[in-house]
Amino acid sequence: MLLSKQQKYITEVLKQLKYIRVDQLHALTREAFLPAMDIDEHRMAVMLRQMRTITNFVRFQDDIVCYGERETDARRLEAIDVMLELTENKPSFYSVYALQEPLLLRFTGSGENDTRLFSVAWMDIPARIATTTRMKGERLIWIADGIDAERIGPIPKHQFFAQRQPDGTHRFFGSSEP
Repeated sequence: MLLSKQQKYITEVLKQLKYIRVDQLHALTREAFLPAMDIDEHRMAVMLRQMRTITNFVRFQDDIVCYGERETDARRLEAIDVMLELTENKPSFYSVYALQEPLLLRFTGSGENDTRLFSVAWMDIPARIATTTRMKGERLIWIADGIDAERIGPIPKHQFFAQRQPDGTHRFFGSSEP
């Protein structure tokens, strides 16, 4: 099977993340190929439709593209949203492999001076902040449903809380420590 460069890129994204919403995949793919090629929504839909018909690994579940049969998790999809916001759709590294709960996604920024390691973690209870270990230099970004920044208390240094806003973006709260 012959895939275009863009379709090979999409395949690599799917292998790394396992599943992703179409709009998230479009943002990543579009940014990866600018300025040489502007991939609009129509072109993205055509590429995905072709991949679905010529391969057995691209599957669709509503607006989610999966690498094979997958159970999807809304928490990981939100973690991908956070990554895209913080890296302006251009992460240099991302992975869901070898992560233990509560971690959902690990990524780095794309800028020359912004290669810090981030992990997005799920906070089911505010006490998770105190009990979760992080790698040296890693910054933890906590996401949660139904928990707002005022309820979690003080946030340790190099950790942040991302609160989803009604428009789908996130508001970030960090440590007040110097």
